[in-house]
Amino acid sequence: MSSHILPWIDLNCVSIPGITNWTWQLLPNTCHVFAIERGNAWTEVVGLLLGRKPPQKGERTWPALGVRRTQDHIEFVPFTEQSRAFSAGDYFLGQRYHAGWSDEGPSVRSFIGSIEHSLAERLEIQTLLDRSLITLSSGQMRRVRLARALARKPDVLILEDPLAGLDAERRLMVASIITEAVNYGMAVVVLVAQQKDFPGNVHRHTLEGGRFEAQATVTETDFQRPVDSVMPENHSGEPVLSFNNVTVRYGNNTIINHFNWTVRRGERWRLTGSNGAGKSTLLALAWGDHPQVFGNDVQLFGRRRGEGQTLWEAREPISWHAPELHAHYQEYLTVRQTITTGITGSFTPPPSNRIDRDRLEALIRHFALGSVADSPYRQLPAPAQRAALIARALIKKADLILLDEPHQGLDGPDRQRLNHWLAEDLEAKQAVVFATHEAADQPTWLNRSLNLDSMAY
Repeated sequence: MSSHILPWIDLNCVSIPGITNWTWQLLPNTCHVFAIERGNAWTEVVGLLLGRKPPQKGERTWPALGVRRTQDHIEFVPFTEQSRAFSAGDYFLGQRYHAGWSDEGPSVRSFIGSIEHSLAERLEIQTLLDRSLITLSSGQMRRVRLARALARKPDVLILEDPLAGLDAERRLMVASIITEAVNYGMAVVVLVAQQKDFPGNVHRHTLEGGRFEAQATVTETDFQRPVDSVMPENHSGEPVLSFNNVTVRYGNNTIINHFNWTVRRGERWRLTGSNGAGKSTLLALAWGDHPQVFGNDVQLFGRRRGEGQTLWEAREPISWHAPELHAHYQEYLTVRQTITTGITGSFTPPPSNRIDRDRLEALIRHFALGSVADSPYRQLPAPAQRAALIARALIKKADLILLDEPHQGLDGPDRQRLNHWLAEDLEAKQAVVFATHEAADQPTWLNRSLNLDSMAY
């Protein structure tokens, strides 16, 4: 870059909580990826770059903006959408399965506003424009929110984990669209938990010891689709979850068609498939959040859902975690209380006599949540909230554990903590379904595999 080009953001020997002596410039036509492990530094960086928080020391300026308002030129896409236009917290968890295609809340079209046809097609949201936002999957919502930001043509775009929840092909597609925007003059800042969460030839910085250190390029090979090995079916264990000729349709759109699958005690399934393949739908059916469970033969521990049991009785031996939980969980509880809500499977802590205090404290130690255990959950940065919700899914010694994209939003150490806990804690009677897009960081204890992309519907 020529020296006369003014930077959008200029930091000179800046110090904020968790970071010292940070000197950096954001110039047009550049993309910077910052890898920040769980902690307050993530929130502090966002606040600093957006002008919401002043530096403790040093100088922060916006030379290319002059005296103009930063919000007129900087577009910010946080990890979860909580804007005035749309907040998932305004709807009940699982409502996207109950709503029609367009009858609940704002539509995608109204949320985005004006958008070029070519951009909508490239982001594969053209067919979603008349859908309600609440009906979207986490991967679809990620693309819609990016489309909204790009359609506004900002000078600076700040993104939190923009590829989370996307399958391998769509990760590369979205990353290439962001790179093209940079080539046309936009300046982009991407915040991720680890460098491999965003590919490409960009400027890379990883927070180490309170300073950002330059990192090497991440290649596309880090985003290859996982290769599923075919494993022999186990007929010896008791069935804990069975789908018998299950079909799920929305109007003329068939998501699952005549699907059969049995999960038995002791089996640990890796469930893969591209966005829209039906992974989350299957787990929602098992958990009972999907209304079409009652029109299908879905059995838990030999009993068909809807026959002789209440929802809460059916959920008692099950634990469940999914990406949408993070968007909907807005309770005014401490981290310790939040973890205990996994015992009830609701957003309400259980009576004290139902809490295994030793197990609760072990989870708090294992996931390095001790320093924030009695802090309000809502005040934590997003990566720490995700770690607390993972601990919530593990507090109950469930016979069936349903984990939908459990690595999403976690940094490297927390992914390892999750894998290690399950490797050490699982008993022979327990079964696990581990749905994931990611080729890396998958637990070695998985002993069964199902790829929904290979199913012929």
